[in-house]
Amino acid sequence: MIPNSHKIISVGDVSQLSESPLEESLVLCYGHFNVIHPGHIRFLQYAKSLGKKLKVAVLGDQSIAESQRSKYFHQMERAEGVASLHFVDLVYVLDKISLEDLSVHIKPSVLVLGKELENTHREDIKAAVYSIEKQTGK
Repeated sequence: MIPNSHKIISVGDVSQLSESPLEESLVLCYGHFNVIHPGHIRFLQYAKSLGKKLKVAVLGDQSIAESQRSKYFHQMERAEGVASLHFVDLVYVLDKISLEDLSVHIKPSVLVLGKELENTHREDIKAAVYSIEKQTGK
């Protein structure tokens, strides 16, 4: 058995997610987390300081360009790295669902994105931010 596997949920479709009420203290982070390094740890610790629960969405292999996949560890290995951090409460592997779909279902009060996504033009990220703003009124 993989250590911390109880903290990892692989999500293939939204039917696997149950609707949650808005949690004022739930923080959601998103990224590929290919190799956990000190910058990731500081980023995730900062995110945890913004609430009581920290859930992390790991980009699934399907969402990585095929030409780039050889540079990444498998999605479950990346999820294991994140789940091994004691302050991370739960890790979602986004197999075939979007960050927006996850956000709509788990209703985080805060979404924390890395610097590389700060001024992104990615529509999936914009949609997730919009859905959280709509849910929280912020």
